[in-house]
Amino acid sequence: MKKFLIGIFILTSLALINGCAVKSSKIKAEYISPVQYQSFECTKILDEMQRVSVRTDELSKIQDKAAHDDTVKTIMGVLIFSGIILTNQKKTGNEPEIAQLKGKYEALEEISLQKHCQNIAKK
Repeated sequence: MKKFLIGIFILTSLALINGCAVKSSKIKAEYISPVQYQSFECTKILDEMQRVSVRTDELSKIQDKAAHDDTVKTIMGVLIFSGIILTNQKKTGNEPEIAQLKGKYEALEEISLQKHCQNIAKK
């Protein structure tokens, strides 16, 4: 029994070290320079912010589902069968794009403030 528990502990530790999908809210924005948006007029800034926001929301839903599924699999694996842990999705591949989109949105917000754009809603 002791060897079995040690085995479960080792498998759980390996699964967690390899990394499960993280919630989108935990992904930090990548720095994007607002200079590239300097030539944009306020309407174009708003359009781009909307596009970035929609894409971020789409990817965040996928990312959050993967993070939830990994959490459930890890808990079930520990409680029922340690092999389930090894089927975790780990990373979805969306993390870099989500970070970049968050950075773009922040850069667009900054430029909109510099240009005193009206009707720019904070996400």
